Amino acid sequence: MRFTLTLIATALALIEAAPADVDVNLDIMQRVELANGNHTGEAASTSKFLRVHATSAGQVECTERMVLQVRGTGEPQGACKPCTPVIRSLQAQMDVQLVDIIYPAGAGQDSSQATASVIEIANACPNSRILALGYSQGATAVTRALSSINTAGQSAILFGSPCRTPGADQVNVDENGAGKTAKVRGLQSGGCAVPAAYNDQSRVLDICHTGGELLSHVFSQKLTDKACSRSSVLEQYIQFGQQPPSVPSPADG
Repeated sequence: MRFTLTLIATALALIEAAPADVDVNLDIMQRVELANGNHTGEAASTSKFLRVHATSAGQVECTERMVLQVRGTGEPQGACKPCTPVIRSLQAQMDVQLVDIIYPAGAGQDSSQATASVIEIANACPNSRILALGYSQGATAVTRALSSINTAGQSAILFGSPCRTPGADQVNVDENGAGKTAKVRGLQSGGCAVPAAYNDQSRVLDICHTGGELLSHVFSQKLTDKACSRSSVLEQYIQFGQQPPSVPSPADG
């Protein structure tokens, strides 16, 4: 069984490191990163978009909204193929800080460093609205971190998660946001699962493609958009903490 998982992990690393398909012809570093205050994406935005690479809370400033990105096996640091449309959407709408979690993301599937980083950063920023994005091995890291995060503003979107557990019907969806893969079990579902407290589509979305274990890890931008658009995770993230404008009192005038 261990040998089989190693072979599958190696195959996934090759898939995830391969050039993007026609739908994901995007380089996340080119599309969403700010360099010296200038956007490198296709369109300009008035939103502030801060990007940092970190392993600990000491390297991060707690901001109102934060996205913790944990890449998949074999992806270069700073990349996360299925995360791209989510990040671009948020970038266009609001001020947000993107934190690229630094960890090996190797074929050995040891994501413990990333799990510890997500826990430390999230718990150090209890007043921040935090969205954790994890792909493949990165999804394992995020899933394992959730049970140790005590902030009410925490949510997550998981792509091709090895921790996927049948029965979490409120968060398990396919690439279209439907339930065709709700009963699919991940490769490492033993010992890691989305905590019951997060079994709510306003907090977690666990996206798994139809078509088998390997195909479930191949994500395209268009299909990711479909799944996310049918969930309230992003809506809740965007609306979190928003208050109606205050009305000045006569004394203020």
